[in-house]
This record gives sequence, structure tokens and C-alpha cells, in this order.
Amino acid sequence: MLNLEKLKQLEAKATKGPWRHSVAWSCIDDSDNNELLDVNKSADGELVTESRNQLPALIDWIERARPILEHVRDLGETWDDHGNLIIEKDDANEAAKLLGEVK
Repeated sequence: MLNLEKLKQLEAKATKGPWRHSVAWSCIDDSDNNELLDVNKSADGELVTESRNQLPALIDWIERARPILEHVRDLGETWDDHGNLIIEKDDANEAAKLLGEVK
């Protein structure tokens, strides 16, 4: 299960981004060129760097999506006379906005 609070705590304590991965030096640097980590495998360095750089946006997206998803979940099976699932327009618009932020 996703532990969002733990991710938020770790992100807040970590060196601020953006981080950069240097293939030539097999390391990860912060924005001031301070070496943070040595990595032996290029793919590992890319994964750690990209994860660190995108984590704040991912946390924000999850926090904004959660109440919408909870509301839709709480609607249960609410159907109109034509057999269509009823979702409030504001929730549908907000869900569409959130989904549009993910590639």
C-alpha cells in the first residue's frame, strides 16, 4: 500500500531538487553540483534522479486526486433512469483536469 505520509516526510528531509545524473562521473549531484550519491549503473542513477525530481509533483497530484476519487467511490452505484452512472459535473471536470496532467 502507498504510504503518502512517509513519502512526504522523506521528500521534505532530502536534499532539494533538481538533482542531475552524471553518466561520465557515475554520480548524482544536486543543483549546486554537490555530489550526493555514487551509482554503478547508469539506469539506477537515472531512476533515482528522475524519481527525486518528480516526487513533489506526484505527491501534489495524489493529494488533489484523493478527495475526488473518494467522492466518486462514495457515490457507489448511483444510476439515472437511463442506466448511466451519475457523477457530479464538478467532480468529472476536476477528474478530467487531474488526468490531463499525467502523460
